[in-house]
Amino acid sequence: MKPIWQDHYELGVPRDFTDTEGTLNSMFSEAVEHHPEARSVIYFGRSFSFAEMGDMTRRMTATLRDLGVRKGDRVAIILANVPQYIPAHYGVLGAGATVVPNNPLYTDKELQVQLKDSGATVVITLDLLVPKLVRIWENTDLRHCIVCRVNVAPLDLREGPGDDYNRINVLPLPDGAPLSAIKRAAHSVWLLVETEQRQVGWVYGPCVACQNDPTTLPTVVGLASAPTRPTSIPAPAPPASPEQPQPEPTALPSATDPALPPLSQDYWRGEYFNNASLEGEPVLVRLDPVNLEFNWILDSPAPNVPADNFSVRWTRLVDFLDGGDYRFYAEADDGVKIYVDGQLVLNNWNLFAPITYQGDLHNVSPGLHPVTVEYFESGGHARIKVWADRRHLEDDKWVGQYYANPDWQEPAVLTRQDETIDFDWGDGSPAPGLGHSDFSIRWRRTIHFTDGGNYRFFAEVAKRDRVRIFLDDWLLVDKSKDGGGTVEGYFSELGPGYHTVTVEYLDESGGASIKFDWERL
Repeated sequence: MKPIWQDHYELGVPRDFTDTEGTLNSMFSEAVEHHPEARSVIYFGRSFSFAEMGDMTRRMTATLRDLGVRKGDRVAIILANVPQYIPAHYGVLGAGATVVPNNPLYTDKELQVQLKDSGATVVITLDLLVPKLVRIWENTDLRHCIVCRVNVAPLDLREGPGDDYNRINVLPLPDGAPLSAIKRAAHSVWLLVETEQRQVGWVYGPCVACQNDPTTLPTVVGLASAPTRPTSIPAPAPPASPEQPQPEPTALPSATDPALPPLSQDYWRGEYFNNASLEGEPVLVRLDPVNLEFNWILDSPAPNVPADNFSVRWTRLVDFLDGGDYRFYAEADDGVKIYVDGQLVLNNWNLFAPITYQGDLHNVSPGLHPVTVEYFESGGHARIKVWADRRHLEDDKWVGQYYANPDWQEPAVLTRQDETIDFDWGDGSPAPGLGHSDFSIRWRRTIHFTDGGNYRFFAEVAKRDRVRIFLDDWLLVDKSKDGGGTVEGYFSELGPGYHTVTVEYLDESGGASIKFDWERL
C-alpha cells in the first residue's frame, strides 16, 4: 500500500526513517541524555532545550508521585499546543500512569463524559481552562488539578485564525481590556473578538480567559486555521491615477431589471448576488467608483446583501492608453478572477486570508477594453482591491548591483546587466571599485515559467560564501557554506507565468565564485 500521506510532505522532508527499539519514554530520555543542548521546542520565539524539557519532566513526575499517583492510575491532560504538554505527557509516563488526553475545544458535557469514563483522578490543564473544570468538577472523579500558565505577552490581534495571518494590533496581557467574543474557527482554538475600540480580529484562545464556554459560539464557515503559502506576493500599491473624480456607489432602481446600465469608463457596474457563486439574478446592481477598493470587514456591502456568502461581478471599460504588457493585481479575501476581453487573466477562486495575487497579459492593444472582476466572500472578513500597471514582463538578462560592503548597503558601486550568474573570480575582484573580499552582489530578473509545479533553485559557491535566494520576494534559502558547495531552496506548486527571482551573494574571504540555476522537479 502506498503511504498516501507522503504526497503532502514538503519538499526536502525524508520519506523514511530508521526504526529504533524502545518506548516513547526511553527515546525521550535518550534525547535528553545525548542531546541536552539541542533545541526541542520553539514557542513564540522562545526555545527550550532537551535538558530543560527533561528537568521539567522529572519535576512533573515527582509532583504526581507526591499526589499519590501510582502505576495504572489515569491522569487527564487538557492543554493546547503549548510547551507544557511535553513534560506533562512524559511526566505522567514517568510516574507509571496512563495519559488521558482531552481536547480543550470539548464542550462542558463532552469533557465531563470523557473524564468520568476514564476514571482520571488528576488533571493537568491551563489556568484559562479552570472555569470549565469548576463547572463540571463535582460530576467527575477528579481530586487534584495541576495548573499551567502560558505567559505570552503581548497578545496579537490577527486578520485570520492563525499566526500566518497579518497582525492588526497588539493587545496587553495578562489582564488587559475586556474582549467580546463573536465567533470561533472550526477545528481551532482561535476566537473572533471585538475590542473596546471596535477593532475586530482573531486571537489565540488559550491566551484569553473566557467567562463562558467558547465552544458554544457560532463557527466561522470557510476559514482555514493556517493559510497556505502564496505563490504570488504583495505588490506595492499603485501610484495615484490622474483619472476624473470618482463617483460614490449609486444603487439603480431595479436589481432584476434585464436592461443593465451600459459599460462605461466612469464607473464599475457592480452586480451583487446573495450567494457565493454568482448564481441567479443579482439582488443589487449599482455603480461603484473607478478605484475598485472595498474593505467591508464583517459588514454587509449593502442592506439587501448578506455579510457572508455573497459574490459580486464588476465590469468596466478601461482605456489602455499605451499598448504592451500589463500586470494585474488583486488583493482579495476570499476569491477573485479578472478577465480582459473575455480572457481569464487572474484566477484565484480560493478561500484565503487577504493575499495579493497577480496575473499577466501580453501585447494589449491601445484603446478601450472591457474588464470584468468576479469576487466571492465565504465568511469572516471581506476585502477586495484591484489595480494594474504596465511593465516589461520578462528580462533577458540579470540586473546586477555590486556593493563594496558585505551587507548590500546602498549605494551600489556598479550596476550592470549579466547574461548569466556563472562567475569564478578566484582571489581577484569582480569589478572595478570592489576588493577581492568583503563585497556583496544582488542580481534580479523576471522570468517566465511556462510550466507550473515544484521547483528547486540552487547555487554552487566557494568556501565561506553566503547566498540568499528569493522568489517574488519570498525567501527560499539563506545559507553560508564554510566549506563551499551547493546552497538550495525549494518552492512547491509554483504557478505558471512571470516570477521575479533575486539572488544575493556575499564573499567574506578567500576565493569567490557562484553559479546559479533552477530546475523543475
